[in-house]
Amino acid sequence: MILTPRTEDKLDLEGLLSIEQVSDIAEKHVGKGEAVDWSLDKDAGTMYWEVKVIAGQDETEVKIDATSGEVLETEIDD
Repeated sequence: MILTPRTEDKLDLEGLLSIEQVSDIAEKHVGKGEAVDWSLDKDAGTMYWEVKVIAGQDETEVKIDATSGEVLETEIDD
């Protein structure tokens, strides 16, 4: 099978963590707040969830590997 750019960018949805699972991971990682927004993306062959956690006035985005649950990156918006 020849991979074209379109098939390489295709999101593979098998074996992915659920929204509930990544919400728990993100909320525990931040330590407070509630997950309110989720997006699924792929970068350099890695599928990841980006979860927005709101705690009062604080907003944190947590990037989580979509299959392993590993926290890849955290960004706090001021």
